[in-house]
Amino acid sequence: MPGCPSAPQEIRDAAGKEFLSTLRELVNQWIESGRLQLKQFGEQPWSRNVQWCSNDFPKPIAKTLLEFRDRNPPLVVLNGDGRFAIAPMGPVGHSSWGTMLSQSIDPQQHARDKAISQFTLLLETRCPQRLFRCDECGRYFVLAREPRKIIKLGTYCSRSECRKRASAKRMESTSKGRHSALERFAAEVWEKWTPNCGSREVWIAKQVNCRTSEIKVNSGKKSERKSPYKPITRRWVTEHMQRIEAEVSKRKSVAAKAGSGR
Repeated sequence: MPGCPSAPQEIRDAAGKEFLSTLRELVNQWIESGRLQLKQFGEQPWSRNVQWCSNDFPKPIAKTLLEFRDRNPPLVVLNGDGRFAIAPMGPVGHSSWGTMLSQSIDPQQHARDKAISQFTLLLETRCPQRLFRCDECGRYFVLAREPRKIIKLGTYCSRSECRKRASAKRMESTSKGRHSALERFAAEVWEKWTPNCGSREVWIAKQVNCRTSEIKVNSGKKSERKSPYKPITRRWVTEHMQRIEAEVSKRKSVAAKAGSGR
C-alpha cells in the first residue's frame, strides 16, 4: 500500500484501490466543476473550482481538503536561505506495518490521504486547467496549452478512435446548424408568400435557395469559395413544415412581446 510496503498483500491491494478511487474521484469532480450546463454553454476549464458540488458530487472538494488539513496539519520549515516555507502536506509514510497497527492508523484512510496529497500537488502545477478526461474512452490527458474558448463539442484524446468520434461530432453539429439555418430562412419568407406565387412549398424552396447561394465560404481549395448549403426542394419544405411553422410562431411571439413593451 502507499507508504507501507511491508503491509500484507491484501491490505496493500485494498489500499491501492482506495488510493486510485479517491484520486480519480477528486480529478473527475475538478473537471466537472468546469462543465456547468455543458449542453447549453459548453465546458469552461477556467471556471473549475473547489467549491463546486452537484448531485453526483455532493461534497465540495474544499471540504475534503480542509478535513485533510485537520488530519495532517501543515508543517512550517526553515529553508537554508533563512526563509520559511510550508512542507508538502500528507500522511507520514511508515516502513513497518507493525508501527501502523500500534498507532491505530487506518490503512484505507491513510491511502485516501495519500491520494488527496497527490491531488493538492496537482493543483500546484500548471496542469489543472489543461487536464481533461476523454469523452469517448475515459482516459485522462493534458493539452499543451490552456483553452481560452468555450469547448462546446466535448473533449477527446489523441487516440485514432477518439479523433474519429470527435470528427463525427463536429460534422453532426455542423449539419444540425445548417438544418436550423435553413428552417430559419424558410420562416423568414413564410408570410411573404401569396397564392399568386403558386405552390407555397416550391416558392419557399426557391427563395431559400436564392438566399443560401449567396453565402460563400472557403472550400479548402485556393481562391475557391462556394456555398456550404445544398439546394432544397419542395419535399424538404414539406418534411420540415412543422419545424418551420414552429419557428414562424416563435418569431410572431417575440415580435408581439417587443411591440407590447414599447
